[in-house]
Amino acid sequence: MQDDELKIGDRVRLTPLGALRNVGLAARTGVIKGRTRGNGYYVQMDGNKSASTLHRTYIEIDDGCRGD
Repeated sequence: MQDDELKIGDRVRLTPLGALRNVGLAARTGVIKGRTRGNGYYVQMDGNKSASTLHRTYIEIDDGCRGD
């Protein structure tokens, strides 16, 4: 998956690597709120008050849903 496939507003879930590295977020999905300067994204996880910063390899599109 290319980085340009992820857009602000897309629903995402953790990849297996992301679930392994972020045990507390393993069963959650969220919405992309922004992009960092590097390979990260600000993701508002369901049920959290603030956005989490997650590396690109830790997230993937959730069921092909888009926030268009």
